[in-house]
Amino acid sequence: MGSTALLLVKLFAPNAQQMYIVNHLKESPAGEKRNVLEESARRAHEDIEDLADLNPSKLEAVIMPPAGADSAPR
Repeated sequence: MGSTALLLVKLFAPNAQQMYIVNHLKESPAGEKRNVLEESARRAHEDIEDLADLNPSKLEAVIMPPAGADSAPR
């Protein structure tokens, strides 16, 4: 039987203004500004660190998901 390892997961996001905010009820641009780091923490319900503070030499692996369809303007 294989061994079991515990992994520490850290989440990172850029501390920058989000380029496009969409009102999905109206399917139109929303007239507001949001911070990517704050929105990422809200959506993940987790503590998220600034991407500028990521030090790959202190991590075993880095997984970077591609931008989803909901990250681009319609």
